[in-house]
Amino acid sequence: MRGNVITLLAILSGMIAAFFANYALLYPLIIPDPCYYHSRETTFVFDMFYSMDSADGDHPFPTTFNLFFTLFIGGVSGFLLLGFIRKKIAKD
Repeated sequence: MRGNVITLLAILSGMIAAFFANYALLYPLIIPDPCYYHSRETTFVFDMFYSMDSADGDHPFPTTFNLFFTLFIGGVSGFLLLGFIRKKIAKD
């Protein structure tokens, strides 16, 4: 039971860290300025991760794919980090 809780916490921690990375690193790389794409064509990467609807004031808004991709990458990285930590502890 304790191992399942620790695994769940590691996965959730990875997901939270991925959200912070998404908005602190990915967003500024893809969108230098929220009004940048008002007069420019969007790229394929932009269209995958963000949409620009009139409901959002024609400013970039994360897509559903962005949400699930971030959750998936964060969960996997949290799980892998937990496995690495467990191996390191077992080795010592």
